[in-house]
Amino acid sequence: MTEKPSERPEETAEEILDRLIRASTELSPQRKKAAKYLIDHPDEIAVVPLRQLAANAGVKASTLVRVAAAIGYTSFSQLRLPFRAQLRIGEDYISERAQKLESQGRQGGKLYAGMAQAAMTNLELLFSQDLTPQLTEVARKMVAARRVVVTAVGSGYALAHQFCYVGRMALPNLSLTPQIGGLPVDDLLDVGPRDVVLLLSFQPYRRETIDAANLARERGATVVAITDSRTSPIALPADTVFVVPTDTPQFFPSMSAVLSLLETLVALIVTQGGKKAVTNINTFNQTRRDFSIWWHED
Repeated sequence: MTEKPSERPEETAEEILDRLIRASTELSPQRKKAAKYLIDHPDEIAVVPLRQLAANAGVKASTLVRVAAAIGYTSFSQLRLPFRAQLRIGEDYISERAQKLESQGRQGGKLYAGMAQAAMTNLELLFSQDLTPQLTEVARKMVAARRVVVTAVGSGYALAHQFCYVGRMALPNLSLTPQIGGLPVDDLLDVGPRDVVLLLSFQPYRRETIDAANLARERGATVVAITDSRTSPIALPADTVFVVPTDTPQFFPSMSAVLSLLETLVALIVTQGGKKAVTNINTFNQTRRDFSIWWHED
């Protein structure tokens, strides 16, 4: 159903993306394709010209205009204003960085330069958003939860393991699933409204993680998804979604920005946990010293 065109100067970029997600189920195939591209590439909305943006999405420019109209905007230019307002990376800096990387490429390090550019861009896009309120609220819920279950398979498993290893120093109720020989759902059979389930999944999405997200939602747990698209299958059942850029010139998604997000979440868990979290960390370290686990030169 197309909304009546109206002025929406107060609407944020995040609210526009939310409405695109809701509207996409009722759009024609081409408009749905265009909407999905906008949802997955919000950084391009601010800076890429309309015709180029349409080409990137594989649709006509008029299709993007019609998508904007479908959610109540009189023009695509009006829709992109909030995205430009929240862009915090200076154009001069971007230009200078691009020139430096291009110079590295001329010197024979094209792949190296491409990897460096992708990593820096992913981190800049992640931290150009103010995720403080969402991350703080998730950390607060984790500290207050009966159980916090972290689940991932494939490329996300190592990140989930790292998060649990460090996070358990401050928050002993953290657990990792799946265990060896098991499935993510095996450790979610008894989760409920007092629990938090954190899931990681990136293209190509694994069915085991999708099943875990849906089960956690059915059981009433707070579901937090870290993924690469707002239309990811683990984003749909989630209460909170963190979309992390994973672009890279290599064959598999880059996890550098994902790791940075998880490290930030651990830091906020400590701040939300207060003295109890600090005591837990001190106890963890003292136990390792008592058992001579930490190596000392003497």
